[in-house]
Amino acid sequence: MSMDTLAEEYWLLGLEASPMVATLYGLPGYDDKMGDPSVEFELTLDAKLSDLSKRVEANTPTETQDKITRQMLLEAIVNDLNGSKFDTVGMMVSPLTGPHSGLLLVAAQVAASSAEQAADFLTRYRKVGDWLGSFADRHIASAKRGRTHTAVNVQHVLDQVDGYLASDLELDPFINTALSFEWDGEDEWRAELKDVVTKVVRPAMKAYRDRLEAEALPFARGDNEPGLLHIPDGVENYAALLAQHTTTDLRADQIHEIGLEMMEKLHREFGRIGETALGLSEAAKVIDRLRTDPDLKFDSAEEMVATAEGAILRAEAAVRDWFNVYPEAKCAVQEVEPELAPSMPPAYYFPPSQDGSRGGTYFLNTYLPETRGRFDAEAIAFHEAVPGHHFDRSVSGELTGIPMFRKLGSVTVFTEGWGLYSERLADEMGLYSSEISRLGMVSADAWRAGRLVVDTGIHAKGWTRQRAIDYLVANVPIAEGVIAQEVDRYISMPGQAVSYMIGRRALDAQRKRAKDALGDDFDIKHFHDIALTNGAVPLRIFEDLITDWIGA
Repeated sequence: MSMDTLAEEYWLLGLEASPMVATLYGLPGYDDKMGDPSVEFELTLDAKLSDLSKRVEANTPTETQDKITRQMLLEAIVNDLNGSKFDTVGMMVSPLTGPHSGLLLVAAQVAASSAEQAADFLTRYRKVGDWLGSFADRHIASAKRGRTHTAVNVQHVLDQVDGYLASDLELDPFINTALSFEWDGEDEWRAELKDVVTKVVRPAMKAYRDRLEAEALPFARGDNEPGLLHIPDGVENYAALLAQHTTTDLRADQIHEIGLEMMEKLHREFGRIGETALGLSEAAKVIDRLRTDPDLKFDSAEEMVATAEGAILRAEAAVRDWFNVYPEAKCAVQEVEPELAPSMPPAYYFPPSQDGSRGGTYFLNTYLPETRGRFDAEAIAFHEAVPGHHFDRSVSGELTGIPMFRKLGSVTVFTEGWGLYSERLADEMGLYSSEISRLGMVSADAWRAGRLVVDTGIHAKGWTRQRAIDYLVANVPIAEGVIAQEVDRYISMPGQAVSYMIGRRALDAQRKRAKDALGDDFDIKHFHDIALTNGAVPLRIFEDLITDWIGA
């Protein structure tokens, strides 16, 4: 059996488990499905994955891309089985990755392109009650056997659902599901949507939040015990998550020390650029000024969007000097849905759909714009949009000749490493509009170095939530409210936050290795070709690809 066939089998198993992913990517055949979060389904899926792993292991390909696919399949299956072993579904009480937020995000993003698809969406939404109820069963069972959630993130979920339930029914994202075609049945369809939302979706959301409040919150851990080490199998769980999110064998204590060392270097850079930009050479004073100066904050959501769009336009005008390959799809800036915004990160990216109905989307969190800094807005835009995630995720989605799980899947350390690499690349490209914005680039680095310290501090060293907040307040000039929100993210998504800087360091190291080896033959465009035209890959595979380039 070919590697492509085995990879397709894996991809289809994933879509069966998460059919809304298929809808988000514009893949047909799944729009009426919700998936099954039950233990019974998970056990059946595990058996299929274990069998698939044995068949992949027995395959010994000779072609480079098949070898990459084989290694990535084996690693992906291990990660999936670990997700079951450590009850990822049961622990998924999160404002970022919870089923409620995923459902709302997908509803706001998808568009029906035919009457059949519009009818399928109605069928899907009628299943929301059972689907959310099954998730609630898993969450509560997890809490009762000691794998508890954190009170702060349970409360964030309650607040998000309350925000949705209090929102104007006429603005509901389900009722306002977009149509990309003219249809004389639209009015009747929208009336049915409204009926389903009123009788099924909103009551299901309320039942989900009420069960969390009544049956999960009483077991929840407080702010003094937010880390995984405080729950059964938590230490082993965290080690597995670090391996998954970094694709390395780095231990928590090593990652922690890397973060501390990097923060020292970045404080020196704060001083160097701060002297030019602000007349301040002490890192602590630069950080305080960036955080507190009202002139360095936005006045409105409109100004935030305009700044992001301006940065993207400058980047798009410059990329041809640095890239041979760039996406066909355009990147739009969209504000985060208001009911989700208070508990969501400052920004994130959604790749284009495979059917061409939607381009890439840079979601910008404009909640309380007066608390959000102008100084780091450009760095965030270069990370999330151009030449960051819009390039690596969109180019990957447009590739041919590699399996779908590689085209559309995410290897966190590579994807987020590329985003962070893009922030410094933008400086080389001359894209920052001022020394203040270059300080924003340093701030973004400090933020990601701080994640190495804080994520490992919380989950491996027993840090309290407040200690994590205090560390970032002392070292990163983002608003304290955003810092608290970020810490809650690291609590609910263990290990993910360390991927950014670990990935960026690896990309930098491989670029330097190639440049040292090739000398005048080094071509930055070719380096970027290798980074973008193989999809997101584990760091070991990227190192092998660079070795092959050097050898050739």
